[in-house]
Amino acid sequence: MNIGCTTYSSALIFVLLCSVLLLELNVITAQRLFRRSRKQLSRLDKSAVATIQVAVLRSTGDKRYHGAGMYTSVYNHEVQANQYTSSRFKLQNGPDSIAVGWVVNPSLYQDSYTRLFIYTMTKDVHCYNTYCPGFVVTNHEIPLDVILSPVSRRGGPTYEQNFVISKKDHYTGDWILRYGIHNKVLGFWPRDIFTGLAGFANYAEWGGEVYSPPGSVIPRMGSGCRPYGDAKLDGYARTIMVVDENEQDDYNPADCKIYQSDRVHYWAIDKGDVGGTWRRLIEFGGNSLLYNPNLPYAC
Repeated sequence: MNIGCTTYSSALIFVLLCSVLLLELNVITAQRLFRRSRKQLSRLDKSAVATIQVAVLRSTGDKRYHGAGMYTSVYNHEVQANQYTSSRFKLQNGPDSIAVGWVVNPSLYQDSYTRLFIYTMTKDVHCYNTYCPGFVVTNHEIPLDVILSPVSRRGGPTYEQNFVISKKDHYTGDWILRYGIHNKVLGFWPRDIFTGLAGFANYAEWGGEVYSPPGSVIPRMGSGCRPYGDAKLDGYARTIMVVDENEQDDYNPADCKIYQSDRVHYWAIDKGDVGGTWRRLIEFGGNSLLYNPNLPYAC
């Protein structure tokens, strides 16, 4: 009787152990399937999210930049709450990039004004203005989100703003932001928040940028029209410059080419060095209208 009970108990334990192991195996399998499905959904989600579109002049060579700048025409366009349109330039090295320009961004500012903005990206953080640690404000008279007014109208009058980022402080290596015709210092990005940009930038980019989620009418860029080749009609960035590794200002940077991520809607034209105070000039813009060869500059 004891032997029977022992045999029965052993069999029961064996069955229970098998059940537990089978349950654990099912749980592990389910977890793997869940993780796999999440990865697949993640890829689907990423493919469903609209990418940022740009029409820019960008560097292509192996250079070391200690700064960059531009004058750009300022416009105001109606955009939806989850969109933005902007004109900006950025400097980058590896995971680090810093950008400055103007933007219409209702989600960020809760209004439809054209405002100054900066954008900071490191391996640890990325944000507009001072919404994350990084940029140090030294000028409290001009906010980083100041409303830019007046704004341009296609055909005139045209209003513009000047932005410069430079690393001319040999003692700290910080990146200094200057704004306006008087090059007022607004603040700086400390060197120690960066890895790549702790030394220098190896990539620069100037021009228009827009964002729109799927299923909505895409926003206008530049003056709101594809560039015609006339600065009175087009959005533009002029006096494009870089600061080289010898701290010299170069107003006609070499090894730069036009890049358009969506040639159907957004274009850019490199006019080259046009001389005078304008120097290197690009014109850019676009809208939701499909390209019509019979009306190439339709607005």
